[in-house]
Amino acid sequence: MTFWQSFFPTFSGALLGFIFSIVLFYITNKLNANKNKKTLESNLIKELEYNLAFLKRLISDLNKCIEIVSADDRNIFLFFDYKYYQRLFLLRYFQEGYLYEKFDADDISHLDIILNHMSVFGANYINDRIKWWINNEIIKKEINQALMFERDNLKKYEKQLEIVKTKIVKAKTTK
Repeated sequence: MTFWQSFFPTFSGALLGFIFSIVLFYITNKLNANKNKKTLESNLIKELEYNLAFLKRLISDLNKCIEIVSADDRNIFLFFDYKYYQRLFLLRYFQEGYLYEKFDADDISHLDIILNHMSVFGANYINDRIKWWINNEIIKKEINQALMFERDNLKKYEKQLEIVKTKIVKAKTTK
């Protein structure tokens, strides 16, 4: 057997093996990316469900606070701590570039507003007003307006999160 007789079969076998390994690499990467995306979407749905339950609890607490203030009772033992609002998987979903696949500009704008509000600064807004009410620094009308404004915002956020969650679930089930 001459050099060229052994070279071509060896070269073609090596070339086909190399091409097959590249194709296999891309296929496994695509499968892993799809699996990671599905896992991320499942985790995001769970995070949104947690946040919806958290918002419902905050709305309930705000309603209690409104009742206490309406009764002119200055013994308010409610503290609003928005740091428990979860955002890990939403931010990851954004970083991976999937947010723009599922949502339009309005949805993204709403999510941004919610994330900015559900912060230390948002909690301080309402907690400071409660403290001012307890210390007789503001009148009943002002604290009630602040509490109702906050409650109405959280209700609006709750509806917007339901819409976002529905879009993710809907997109996930249609695939």
